[in-house]
Amino acid sequence: MVKQVVDAFQSVPSNATGSINRPIPAAPGSIVLADFGLTYPANTSVFLDVTVGYAATLGFPDVTFRIIRDTQPIFTITSRTLALLEQGNISFNTVDINPPAGSHDYRLIAEVTSGLLTAATVVGPVAFSGIALAP
Repeated sequence: MVKQVVDAFQSVPSNATGSINRPIPAAPGSIVLADFGLTYPANTSVFLDVTVGYAATLGFPDVTFRIIRDTQPIFTITSRTLALLEQGNISFNTVDINPPAGSHDYRLIAEVTSGLLTAATVVGPVAFSGIALAP
């Protein structure tokens, strides 16, 4: 079945390493890294793509990234730091299959989930995009 693009958007608050410096709060706190809205009909699939650069600033933090549609988490991934003061990028994608028709807000959030004496900072890039495909 051939699909057509019915909506697309990207949020790129930072396009280079070292271009921002935002601490990532410890859970249950979080930081919104990027967001955008899409509008689409029923029977749509939304392809979501993320790249985030972050650095461990204390200890060996686990950083959890979530994609939220409106108020509902639809994807979660945790990145584990392997070296003291490690800096690097994480890239991932997912598909929101058959979400409700209408206008929706997609947000990318991050939080440190590894407990005490760990910290991380978003250093860039931060890029979040979505493409809605319908039959």
